[in-house]
Amino acid sequence: FFFSSRRRHTRLQGDWSSDVCSSDLVSQAKSELSLLNGVFGNVAGVAAGVAATVVAASIAWNRFVAPVMQSIDSTSKLSDRLGVATESLIRLRHVADLAGVSNNEFDALLEKMTKTLGGVTEESAPVAEKLHAVGIEMKDLAGLAPDQAFLRVADAVKSVNDPMERAALATSIFGRSGQQLLNTLMLGSDAIREQGKEADALGLVYSNQVAKRSEEHTSELQSPCNLVCRLLLEKK
Repeated sequence: FFFSSRRRHTRLQGDWSSDVCSSDLVSQAKSELSLLNGVFGNVAGVAAGVAATVVAASIAWNRFVAPVMQSIDSTSKLSDRLGVATESLIRLRHVADLAGVSNNEFDALLEKMTKTLGGVTEESAPVAEKLHAVGIEMKDLAGLAPDQAFLRVADAVKSVNDPMERAALATSIFGRSGQQLLNTLMLGSDAIREQGKEADALGLVYSNQVAKRSEEHTSELQSPCNLVCRLLLEKK
């Protein structure tokens, strides 16, 4: 506050009555206080806007981006575990999906096939007999990459004319849920390869190197975002 010069001695004596301040200076003080309130209000508004933007970004990440990143990561891990190229796995998934088999279901069936053809299940011996009956030796399949073995199995299943025997062969290789793949297997290897190209055209196919980089970026981006949002929420 500013005091009029003619009454400055009153301030020194401790008189803070209303007549000490001239009316115009009081108005000026009120104006300055109003301006300060406006400034601080704008700052608070900007801070709230930044907080809202960060929270919105976190929600968008967790709802839309994170699931895609997790899918890429799981695909990469499965391809490493089975020894199949990521690109080939995605194409086979796409073909199976067109027949109503989800990615998770197909992954489980492909893993079952790999174990069966590798001779590590009780069903391996009967499967060897069934495959031999259609002109395929299981030892030859065991040395192939899973995607290539799958294509050979598809041709074997397609070659069986009897529907019951066809279903039995699929079940013996892929387990009790193997019948889900019959529509896909009945396409045969050539048609499966052709349909798999659709995944490339749709932009669904990516390499294992891309998947690895995506996993790295997921860790880099997700942690800071979650940290900022957590700190903002804790302030409330």
